[in-house]
Amino acid sequence: ILNENITLMEDNNKICAKLSDLSVGGIKIECENQLKINTEYRVELNFDNINLQFTFIPLRISFENDIYNISGQLTADKASDKIELVQYCYKKLFEQSNR
Repeated sequence: ILNENITLMEDNNKICAKLSDLSVGGIKIECENQLKINTEYRVELNFDNINLQFTFIPLRISFENDIYNISGQLTADKASDKIELVQYCYKKLFEQSNR
């Protein structure tokens, strides 16, 4: 899942980022653009034909090597999207541990 390219939306602006960490309640991304703290961004995650809708709110931003490292809260629009994301993450962890 990590290092996947994702797109964030603010109004009609598309912002490209790379997913660097994922947990049940948040994500960390790497981005060339600085995002605004406490601002809602729409995020669509697409993994193995699974399309999930979330809202991302940046809480911490650092700048290193010309890249913004941004971590924040990830909230599912529907409870089923959050459940699918957790199931997908467990599936990927299980696959990696069985290699």
